[in-house]
Amino acid sequence: MEKISAVKKFKLREKVRRTTGEKIIQYTLVVVFTVYSISLIFPLVWAFLTSLKTHSEYMLNSPFALPEQWLFSNYIEAFNSLEVDGTSFFGMLINSLWYAFGMCLGNVFVCSITAYVIARYPFKGSQIIYNAILIMMLMPIIGNGPTVYKMYSYLGIIDSPLFLISNAGGLGINFLFLEGFYRNVAGSYAEAASIDGANHYTTYFKIVFPQAMGLIATLVIIQFVGYWNDYSAPMLFLRSWPTLSVGVYKYESAMIKQADMPIYFAGIVITVIPVLTLFCLFQNKKIKKVSLGGIKG
Repeated sequence: MEKISAVKKFKLREKVRRTTGEKIIQYTLVVVFTVYSISLIFPLVWAFLTSLKTHSEYMLNSPFALPEQWLFSNYIEAFNSLEVDGTSFFGMLINSLWYAFGMCLGNVFVCSITAYVIARYPFKGSQIIYNAILIMMLMPIIGNGPTVYKMYSYLGIIDSPLFLISNAGGLGINFLFLEGFYRNVAGSYAEAASIDGANHYTTYFKIVFPQAMGLIATLVIIQFVGYWNDYSAPMLFLRSWPTLSVGVYKYESAMIKQADMPIYFAGIVITVIPVLTLFCLFQNKKIKKVSLGGIKG
């Protein structure tokens, strides 16, 4: 009976009445985001349809025409021909996975530790460090390539998986997100843990860090896409460990010379599948788990 009465109360609840201005803003936002969504989805759909065409269809027919022959064999051809310096597709896939996950996990984890110390343990100079991080984010980094390459050479991390430590600096936009999050975490958590005899290590890793897992997962997923698509750094610093992005970049030149663009687009679609899978699996979790603490009313 209580359940039925609750349903009746919900049905009898008055609808929210919006003013004309609010309705105009709402409809405008719907139109804007719909157009934006179409602009993101359309290139992928077009690339998929193009990848199923023959070479003659691509050259002679309209770019927006549907394939006359749905050649899924183009994916097999792209899969077999996508090879860089003796590294197969599977080899580049493995390289892309450890590179993308290693770079984003290392950066987010170190940023999390740095942000927690700055936010929860103020000390003399902590504000200076915070301001210095903001200033460094505003500084242009285009001309630092030769210096960075020379420094990595001295460290001996070029053309080695140890290159992953280059991204574990604890700075950047991830630091700002996490620092703001930790500032809003209720201090009663740490106080309760301290009363129970927990040290700083236990307080962070067993009490505070789990609360930030939603935000951390979101930052990791967002950065994963960037590093998955990154080809400049692997080409420059990991020449013996080509990733899929490097493979597609070099494959593009070869396919353009051969004028076999449908196979080229098939290769592009193959490389996009892991990123789309990751977003489809975790998009609900990364949105729902982002919160600013665990204390309720």
